[in-house]
Amino acid sequence: MRPQDAPADTMPSDSAGGGPRDTTPAPPRQPVDSVLRATCLDLQGSASDLLIVKFRSDATAEERGAVAAEVEGILVGISEHAAPGSWYLRVPGGAGDRSVADRLILLSPVLEVGATRCPS
Repeated sequence: MRPQDAPADTMPSDSAGGGPRDTTPAPPRQPVDSVLRATCLDLQGSASDLLIVKFRSDATAEERGAVAAEVEGILVGISEHAAPGSWYLRVPGGAGDRSVADRLILLSPVLEVGATRCPS
């Protein structure tokens, strides 16, 4: 049998005679949020100071600012890929402290609080 007549799953993957070629497509890359990317660059790749906070749809800028001030944090920007109303909140030295998230979730403008990580 000539190589071009052999079934595709028995064809070598290269001229070195390796096994069958893996034709499984690579999983699609997750979209990278530009706000998160910029923040991670500032933090040198460590998102240990970042939380993602989802606010009520009717939360005002003043309410979001008050939430950030409650934990001595800084609203970095709105997420481009998370649920609508989700903002990145930088809490220097405190985002890893569970009590910070516990305090945030009790505030009326906040619907959800979660950790986030820098894209690799």
